[in-house]
Amino acid sequence: MSLQTFYKRHTIPLTLLLVLIGALLLSMLIVSQRTQTYQETVKTQLNAQVELLQMLASAAAQNRAGSANGVTIQDCPTEQRTTFDGLLGRLDSGLQRSELLQLEQLFSACAHVQAERKAVVVAQLEREVSVLTSYVDQMSAITSTDAAPDYAIASWERLVEHESAQVTGFGELVIAQKSIIDTLLEGKAADSPEMLAILDTVKETQEALLFANTQATTLRAELGAQ
Repeated sequence: MSLQTFYKRHTIPLTLLLVLIGALLLSMLIVSQRTQTYQETVKTQLNAQVELLQMLASAAAQNRAGSANGVTIQDCPTEQRTTFDGLLGRLDSGLQRSELLQLEQLFSACAHVQAERKAVVVAQLEREVSVLTSYVDQMSAITSTDAAPDYAIASWERLVEHESAQVTGFGELVIAQKSIIDTLLEGKAADSPEMLAILDTVKETQEALLFANTQATTLRAELGAQ
């Protein structure tokens, strides 16, 4: 059979095959373009999310809940804050009973502010790290590679752990401060067993806070969140 005869007999099948190949190639091109567009979209979301996390990490270090997420934890009035901080600072050196009573009255309004601000911004930081992780999972699926190291997911998660530890520590210190005031108002001496037990707890909490803060500071530097 000549080549010319072969082509005449198989013109339609060959044409269909070429059409199918062309359609397949076009489909692959469209899918590739859409994948590329989706990848660029996810990359943009990732970059924006990292910037948000850097801002939140900085806010967590400074207890700036309001500037980070719009949630404002109202502080007590300036005069009360000044009095409260002054009395609290002198607690170790001894206060008169009238001063202890004044400190107790101001406690509910002034004592929890810093701890609550820290808790709010760290909670947001934790949520946004979860969002970053979801974006990274999408990028990993698109590229068929593990994108987590490129966006320091492990470091962000460790930062959340150490910031959360500080939230817990601040809350424990507030509780301990109240216990000290109550114990002194009950007439117990500064070297009484009850007071010494509280002070031992405070020391442990302060050491844990120092460790968590040191670790968080190092991680923020690594993550570009100063």
